Amino acid sequence: MFKFFTIDRIIDEQITETKGLRAFYLTDELGDKRIVYGTTLLDGNLNPVSIQAEKEREHPLIEYLFTSKLKDTISIEFSQYNEIFKREFGDVTEQTLEEIARDMQSKPIDLAHSSS
Repeated sequence: MFKFFTIDRIIDEQITETKGLRAFYLTDELGDKRIVYGTTLLDGNLNPVSIQAEKEREHPLIEYLFTSKLKDTISIEFSQYNEIFKREFGDVTEQTLEEIARDMQSKPIDLAHSSS
């Protein structure tokens, strides 16, 4: 399942000397708007150098957005990731990072990137 997003706005907020929060305001291919958050690691100049998704399902999207610019349109393929992180209602089972990495290694993710 390919999804397309345009980055409408990027907001950074400093939480501590080394931690921040970045919010991406997006519009998808259907015109639906959403906000995706990630926790950032800040360098000595308070610039974000890495990001971690707030929700595990959003990991490929948030990492891709982190390397993109305002007004970029990105496309990302979620099929393999959705096989690992199934949408379930009720209790959610937590996976360790090692389990996630092992599952992801056997399912390559196809990314495409374009600027507007």
